[in-house]
Amino acid sequence: TVEAEALLRKASEKDNAIFKGHTHPVSIIKSIISFDKKTIFSLAIDGYLYAWDVSSGKLLFREKKQDGWTESMCINPDGTRLATASHDKTVLVWDISNPHNPKPIGTPILHSAPVSQIEYTNDGNYIISGLSNGNICIISKNEIISEIQDNNNLDYKDIEGLSISRDNRVFVLTWESIHIWDFQEGS
Repeated sequence: TVEAEALLRKASEKDNAIFKGHTHPVSIIKSIISFDKKTIFSLAIDGYLYAWDVSSGKLLFREKKQDGWTESMCINPDGTRLATASHDKTVLVWDISNPHNPKPIGTPILHSAPVSQIEYTNDGNYIISGLSNGNICIISKNEIISEIQDNNNLDYKDIEGLSISRDNRVFVLTWESIHIWDFQEGS
């Protein structure tokens, strides 16, 4: 987000704004800032979730709850939950109401293939997950309620990106194309 980028720019003007502590290469630093605007969350290929103090760069939290490479994460609209996607075929939802001490909510949600992308819907009631086999899953209350396969385009694999529009259309980016599902109708 623009706000997150501005906070990172402000933090980078200080000598101590380097976020050190990852033990493996960082797979993603998505502009996920807690609602208190004081914490940044990041993932690394070692499967750990990290929380950092924006102003000091200090590592606040580091915990591993997924076995595979964690590649994607998203935050719900009210900023109280964060979901992480892993190549171990799971999505894990975290309670981040206290960003200094995130807690897993339930057990990891098992999918049929490695999970490459995730996004919350605009109302925060669902998580849409994109799988390496090209399927899309809909998660509600920590369980998969639907797995959708685009039967017209089985030539692609691995979902590279997900985005949800304000009218809840799901845009799915693959290596070769963009696909659109109407989330309300499941088509």
